[in-house]
Amino acid sequence: MITSLAKEKQKIDGWSVDVAQQTALLYKLSIRNTFPVWKRPWRWSEDLNLTVCANGRLVPRSVYAGEPSIALKSFDDLKCFMHYVDKLKLCQGCPAEKYPKIVSSVVATKEGETWRRNTCTVLSFNATCAQCRTLEKLFLQRTKKQKDCKKRKQRVCLKSMRRKAIRATSRREKLKEELVLMKRQLSGVTGATIDSTLRVLPSRQQLAFKTAVMAAKAKSKNGRRYDAEWLMTCLLLHISSPKAYTLIADMQLLPLPSKARLRQIIKGIPCKHSYFRGSPDDSVVIT
Repeated sequence: MITSLAKEKQKIDGWSVDVAQQTALLYKLSIRNTFPVWKRPWRWSEDLNLTVCANGRLVPRSVYAGEPSIALKSFDDLKCFMHYVDKLKLCQGCPAEKYPKIVSSVVATKEGETWRRNTCTVLSFNATCAQCRTLEKLFLQRTKKQKDCKKRKQRVCLKSMRRKAIRATSRREKLKEELVLMKRQLSGVTGATIDSTLRVLPSRQQLAFKTAVMAAKAKSKNGRRYDAEWLMTCLLLHISSPKAYTLIADMQLLPLPSKARLRQIIKGIPCKHSYFRGSPDDSVVIT
């Protein structure tokens, strides 16, 4: 009967009928975005095996296998089944814009701006099938875990910073107490005490230490006064090794006068020059 309807180009309740390779095809044509599309086509093979498609995907048999009219014992059963399929709604899936942080999934596939579970039934009585509803719950749990993970990292970082701040504050207060104690101890130190303590050191080291103490007491580096013996020691150091002098001055290991001060001292030293006739090249000798 279906073959005869297909040959006569007749329709069954708005469904077009066609036959191809011993298989009956029932479908509805519609226009979507100016393009013709098949609306839920389904086929009925020669061995009475029924298959329904929607949105370019095969509808699982579990969606309609439980319907009594699937037996299709009569033409009325066929119409009843067609009405049943027509009442089913196309599953809308899960909008991708609701889950912008979800970029991939093992249990779902992204089609354009929609996520669909791999087990999506395509057709359902509701706007979204049961499988895609569970997918939405899975995405919500996954998004919540991502937020919780971020908050957990922030809490760990904040806890670590708080501990560091507490340790730094404790260390600072301890150093303040030590500084106050050292100031009290230094306030009672006299020059005689320093001299008696430094007697165990060589004279040059005593001179360097006393000069360092004097430099530490000075409020400004400008106009600093040095002992004559210390100036001569610095002058000899600069003459013997200018690079070593520069390195010690840059590292502030010793209170050394500036190079300009040394040049000023050298200019102030009285001297005269003459020729040594015994030399073959008549060298100039400064005395």
